[in-house]
Amino acid sequence: MADGTGKIRWSGGAAILVALVLFYLLFWPVAIAPIPWQAPEAPTLEGPYALNDSLAGMQLIPTPNTDGPE
Repeated sequence: MADGTGKIRWSGGAAILVALVLFYLLFWPVAIAPIPWQAPEAPTLEGPYALNDSLAGMQLIPTPNTDGPE
């Protein structure tokens, strides 16, 4: 088909196929019944969640001639 009508037919068929798949995905009934989720209360700041100031008095050691850590 030297006049290019084969490409037009193929692209038209592909467009119809894409439209049908899109229609199927958008309008097909889905058996999902969402329910609201109630988040639990946040834990108190005790035990492992307590405030930790262990590194507050840390002294930085200068490392000359380096671009990053170590």
